[in-house]
Amino acid sequence: LSPQYGPDGGVFINDWYDRVPCHQQAAYSDRSNGRIYKITTESVKPTKVDLASASSLELVQMHLHANEWFVRHARRLLQERGATPQTTAALEQILLKHEDPLRRLRALWTLQSQDALSEPTALSTLNDPNPHVRAWAVTCVSERAPIPPALHSKLTQLASSDDSAVVRLRIASSAQRLPAPQRWDWLEPLIKNQADVEDRNLPLMNWYALEPAVPLDPPRAVALALQTPQRKLASFTARRLTAEVVATPSKADVYLAPLAKSLAASNPETLSAILEGMTEALKGQTNLPAPEGWNAAFERLQSDPSESVRRLSSGIGLVFGSEKALAQFRTLLSKSDASTAERESAMELLASRKDLPSLELALEFASHPNAMRLAAFKALASYDDSIGAEVVLKGYAQCTPEEQRAAILTLTTRASSTKALLSAIDSGKVPVAAISAPVARLVQGFQQPEFELWLQNKWGSLRSSTEQKISEIERFKKFLSPRAINNADLKRGRELFRTICAGCHEMFGTGGQIGPHLPGGFNDLDYLLQNILDPNAAIGKDYQLLLVTLNDGSLKAGIIAGEDAGTLTLKIPGSPAPVAISKADIKKRELSPNSLMPEGLLNGMEEPDVRSLFLYLLQTEEAR
Repeated sequence: LSPQYGPDGGVFINDWYDRVPCHQQAAYSDRSNGRIYKITTESVKPTKVDLASASSLELVQMHLHANEWFVRHARRLLQERGATPQTTAALEQILLKHEDPLRRLRALWTLQSQDALSEPTALSTLNDPNPHVRAWAVTCVSERAPIPPALHSKLTQLASSDDSAVVRLRIASSAQRLPAPQRWDWLEPLIKNQADVEDRNLPLMNWYALEPAVPLDPPRAVALALQTPQRKLASFTARRLTAEVVATPSKADVYLAPLAKSLAASNPETLSAILEGMTEALKGQTNLPAPEGWNAAFERLQSDPSESVRRLSSGIGLVFGSEKALAQFRTLLSKSDASTAERESAMELLASRKDLPSLELALEFASHPNAMRLAAFKALASYDDSIGAEVVLKGYAQCTPEEQRAAILTLTTRASSTKALLSAIDSGKVPVAAISAPVARLVQGFQQPEFELWLQNKWGSLRSSTEQKISEIERFKKFLSPRAINNADLKRGRELFRTICAGCHEMFGTGGQIGPHLPGGFNDLDYLLQNILDPNAAIGKDYQLLLVTLNDGSLKAGIIAGEDAGTLTLKIPGSPAPVAISKADIKKRELSPNSLMPEGLLNGMEEPDVRSLFLYLLQTEEAR
């Protein structure tokens, strides 16, 4: 929908509808149903216009016209013709003297389009009583390179004194045009402004401009982080400086020493923000050099009255090699009176460091039903230990469904434990149904012929020819008539969706955030079958599968959620949160030509279950 005036005052709007939510599916896109409407009243009469024959001064006067169509085309023609002393003077008269802010803005835009906005006129416009005119003057001035000193000084003054958030937002946005070292004069007063703490845009826009400057002057960035009431910026600054150390560990003192020394001077709220930012940047990291001043700061933080500060500093200390932090997490893990959430977090951190003293506890938790069993299964994926696979498989039958899914993901992390899993399936200890299509794709990722052969003989194929896919689609259509689907079991369909699909897809507020959101209401059978049975027909770039082999031989498979110089973050099916991996731990990465959603998703499903799943996908809201 894009309303546009016509020269006669009528309004044009366009409209287009696509019956499927995935626009990549060209076969299902209807290009014939676009519409254009014209909305008129009785007073709208056809009008013949020839603006090209008007003089330049006449085009300037059209800036006062009530119909925006005339203004836009007059501006275009004046830009094409170029500025003259007469048109510049006439536009300046409107800009500086007209009582209507909209007319002043029109003149400003045209002067800017002609590169005819003089420095004196720009200075006067930056003093305009209307904040929107001042804001646009900021944008026009900042498009010059370099900005004349008088105008640069005026913008610095406005950053400190202008009472309009609209103007301050334009200055923050315009700061991104400056070379990073020159941004401080504008940004420091903006970032210290208490009035913008709750603003939805300004703290973020301030950060977008500040971010490249932070590593260029860490002491100045830290000093600003300690003074800003905009809490996000303190956290972002700490994260940015810590990320530099993740990328270049030898520069720990350069980037983090000023931050470590500042911790003692931080107020409680800023202190928490800084530690949260550092923690975010250190996700996936296991061993980095401690910066100068950290050990002294750590000792003080450990006696802080805030439990959150003590916990965050312990996690950071663990990455910086603190034996005290290591001992604290081991103690917490063994405390039966600590909360399950605290112990799970401790186990995750210790496992990330492959802490061998903690392995014994993980094996104990994994060997029998208890609140820590699920966390233990996940932790064992970090250890290359054959005993772990034995323990997981021994108790598999007594596990909850969630624990069983975690067990399978842990076992398929390494080739040796994957082999043990497949043997357990062969002996009947684990059902073959435990191998879902995403897990089969992971098994295939080891590129071992014996695994490929096992999948073909016991599970099914992850690849099929075009002819086979067409045949499969036709086979499913035979028992998926609308009547058959509507008579299926909706409750069973919801259960199947949560087992098969919800690891990656969200529908009706439940499920993962890895694949595209599913809105429900899928009443096009061909479209559903095409996407489920042939997901590689059209692969969005954001959903290609990445296989990552780590130095310890383990395998991770998912889609990229984020990446910087030191860390790769993956969205992994079955994992409730993105997984951060230190690039120092990566041996090899391979982008698969296939979609994250594998073929064979319906392998082994009985016809009634397929109908039930499709009935659930047909719903437009969650059944009560």
